Amino acid sequence: MLETEENPHPVMEVVRFALNKSLPDQQLAALCSETETLLRAQSGFLARWLIRSESGLVTDLVLWRSRAEAEIAAATVTTDPAFAAYMAAIDLSSVQM
Repeated sequence: MLETEENPHPVMEVVRFALNKSLPDQQLAALCSETETLLRAQSGFLARWLIRSESGLVTDLVLWRSRAEAEIAAATVTTDPAFAAYMAAIDLSSVQM
């Protein structure tokens, strides 16, 4: 079945990145937590998980109701001041989506 406006398919946004500097897990979790209110307010937000591998790479998984809503949210949240500290911790040259 094709995705339509009336019948969207859930989409998992997968963003993998390195940090600019080493952060303890608690500090990384705090930065992520600062973005939760903004993310949860976006249309189509369903769930989020943050995972750090043994090598230190971070994967931010966000489940959206549809691709369209995920794309709108991505364009909105990354420029919001509530995301500034989280974005500042990310080595932007390492981001893979």
